[in-house]
Amino acid sequence: MKKLTLSLLFTLSILNAYEDLGTYAETYEIKERSFIDELNERAVKVDKKKIEKTIKEAARKSLIISSSIKACTQNQIRLFEPLVTVTQDVIIPYTNNLIQKKGTQYNILEQNRIQMPYHMMFIDGDDEVQVELAKIYKSQLKHQLRIMLVRGDFLKLAHEPLFKDMKVARDKHESEAFKLQCVPSIYTQKNYVFEVTEYSPEELKRKKEESNE
Repeated sequence: MKKLTLSLLFTLSILNAYEDLGTYAETYEIKERSFIDELNERAVKVDKKKIEKTIKEAARKSLIISSSIKACTQNQIRLFEPLVTVTQDVIIPYTNNLIQKKGTQYNILEQNRIQMPYHMMFIDGDDEVQVELAKIYKSQLKHQLRIMLVRGDFLKLAHEPLFKDMKVARDKHESEAFKLQCVPSIYTQKNYVFEVTEYSPEELKRKKEESNE
């Protein structure tokens, strides 16, 4: 019991030695900025209107279609057979059965029994003659005609009711797939080939001027 009492007294004396000495110098609040504060400050400095304008301009430019396809120079009708060339031997897995030999060509319409339910008209939207011609055909054929824009302001034309279902024809994709040679051209499927009707804008313009005389 005596030993326990001495131990407690010794512990109390140690605790009393560490008394609060008070504050003897000027103190400063830590003002380190948080990461969130830094982001908020930067967000305030960002010109949101300028960014919105830049995005809108970029989107607007992306809807102005360019192309290397030229205008047709004569009125004519030609046939186009959509052939696909096999780039490598096609073999049934785990067997040696050859389905298609490299270099073989086949008609993709016939191979897949495809019958397109509409005509396709490729036009240059920057040419008023071609736009007017497309309007005439669209008014007559309605949903049976799909207008493909090769060049021009897509957004401007799409606002017109007759062009609301218009699609874009890119040089290295749709135009190449259909072996488009000039515009305007109308593709009509006959069995498993396309009958392509090409119009000369200059010839159409000349005929229109003659009819107005």
